[in-house]
Amino acid sequence: DVRDNNVYKAYLELMDLEEDIENNNKELPDKFSIEFKDVSFIYPQSEVKALDNLNVKIHENEIISIVGYNGSGKTTFVNLLTELTKKYDGDILVNGEVINNEMGILKNSTSCIFQDFLQYSFTIKQNICLGNINKEFSDEEIENILDKVGLLDYVKTLPDGINTMLGQIEKGIELSKGEWQRLAIARLLANDNSKIWILDEPTSFLDQIGRAHV
Repeated sequence: DVRDNNVYKAYLELMDLEEDIENNNKELPDKFSIEFKDVSFIYPQSEVKALDNLNVKIHENEIISIVGYNGSGKTTFVNLLTELTKKYDGDILVNGEVINNEMGILKNSTSCIFQDFLQYSFTIKQNICLGNINKEFSDEEIENILDKVGLLDYVKTLPDGINTMLGQIEKGIELSKGEWQRLAIARLLANDNSKIWILDEPTSFLDQIGRAHV
């Protein structure tokens, strides 16, 4: 119908878009510092800055909690940290070098779990493999990851195991919100090269016992 055609056209237009800055395929080294220096950001058609002269420095192996009221700039900060946009004022530096006009070193080194995590209508194994598309995973590696997030025993009860299709297509099975969230965490664990993990309430759909074990 007309609506489906419009969605398809929008998809084709999106796929034709090119990034303003080409990915340089760099990754963070094991030892690094990331510095936001007088960074400001304002959304189009807004008169209020989402970030106003932010100064913060991050080092490897640090655990940082970002807390604030709605609209305080938490999501904007994450967007800049993951290089989803480069349209900011000020400087972002990696190991002392400004990366304002480069794209990749932060994006390529970050794994995220957001509250609105994606639920892919693929197999269980494929869902996890999406966390690191540059690696070929053995079944044993997938099962080890599932064990870490507490899903292995359940998956073993399924007739097709890790090759079970999920979702509403091709006779897939549906998981609970908590199980989907565990699978999202498994997808994060699949990328063992990530230097930065961004977790936005990653256990919000798990019970207290489940949270303690993930």
